[in-house]
Parts: sequence; structure tokens; C-alpha cells
Amino acid sequence: GTKQATVIEMLKRPEGATIEEITQKTGWLSHTVRGFFAGTLKKKLGLDLTRNKTQTTDSNQVSSTTTYRLVG
Repeated sequence: GTKQATVIEMLKRPEGATIEEITQKTGWLSHTVRGFFAGTLKKKLGLDLTRNKTQTTDSNQVSSTTTYRLVG
């Protein structure tokens, strides 16, 4: 149960995870999550991370959600 293991498990899910979901689960700030992606996942562990951005329109407002997922 480390936070690192928790985040990796979240990113392994077929639907991946958003930064907001990760911040709620770990208590980290969003910039800490992005730093973890770049520093720990990519550089130290050599894992591939994909990003999927989806846009939704609701009541004439467009919003987007970015989901991250580990590849492989």
C-alpha cells in the first residue's frame, strides 16, 4: 500500500485515471501528480503513459476531461 503503488494500479485500469481522481485518492496536489508522471513513472521506472482528452458539451458549455493510462 504505498501511494506510488496506488497510483500505478489506478493507471493500469482499462479506463485509466484523471489527475483529479489521483489527487482525491492520494492527497497530492495536481502538480505533484504531474511531477510523479514525468519523474517516477517515465524517467525512473521507464513506463509509458498515454493521455486521452475527451470533450463534452452540456448546456452550451464545453468541458474536457483528460484521462491517463499506462500502456503495456
